[in-house]
Amino acid sequence: YRRLYTTEGAPLLRPFAGVAEALQELHFCGTKCAVVSNKGIEAVRRSLDESGLSTFIDIVFGASAGLPTKPDPTVLTDHILPRFTQLEAHRVLIVGDTEIDILFARRCGAYACWVSYGYGDVSRCRSLKPDYEIANMDALPSLIPSKMH
Repeated sequence: YRRLYTTEGAPLLRPFAGVAEALQELHFCGTKCAVVSNKGIEAVRRSLDESGLSTFIDIVFGASAGLPTKPDPTVLTDHILPRFTQLEAHRVLIVGDTEIDILFARRCGAYACWVSYGYGDVSRCRSLKPDYEIANMDALPSLIPSKMH
């Protein structure tokens, strides 16, 4: 799976509409952005590079030996927060499209933003009561209040 995803699947991926613009706006405002994925790290990096999004991402974590996967909060607490010493978990917004992403935010003590157009099951995601729900990425920059970045 990982080999096929990296060699054949990743080149076919395209970001959802508005993702590049939202990440660019956040980047220019000084907001730190991390990607945490349960996909293999090579595929995640390749996808970000090929889509031109790497420029707007400060750090990337994907499935790799010794690193726990979402919803384990260790990725945030032990790997991301120590690299951004001014940041605290309660000032983080975790954006994702599945139940795992919302659970990850909850276990981290962070805000949860569910992106409703992704792969998550609507009823299960809504039942987890994310702090925010957006139907497109254009809405993301306005969700970053000063207390988060």
